[in-house]
Amino acid sequence: MIFDEFFKELKSGRLTLNKTKIRQDGRYDGKYVLLTKEMRMDASELALQYKNLFSYFIQRYAELKTGQCWDTIQRHLSRIVATKILLKNGSIVKRNQLTNFQKSILNQLDIKEPPLILET
Repeated sequence: MIFDEFFKELKSGRLTLNKTKIRQDGRYDGKYVLLTKEMRMDASELALQYKNLFSYFIQRYAELKTGQCWDTIQRHLSRIVATKILLKNGSIVKRNQLTNFQKSILNQLDIKEPPLILET
């Protein structure tokens, strides 16, 4: 099990949390740890490059799954908008109707169609 190091077994055979290991590991919460041989960039520039690489991966994945170029995917999905409608008794947030092409993209990417009414 991948989390075995976060547990320790007592003499009785019962498992308990390894609070020391959890505390030590918690130092890295919310942080990226990168291992590289690239020494010409400072740490912040290197981290930015890795984040950009991940963004590229998402774009390329979407292109391969849909058979569409990223510009087309982005152009169509960016047209999905939500509008706040003020009523006498309050307000609702409603998204616009999706086109068949938008539905197709979402479906091919295994993304659930957002609800028509987002909040009341």
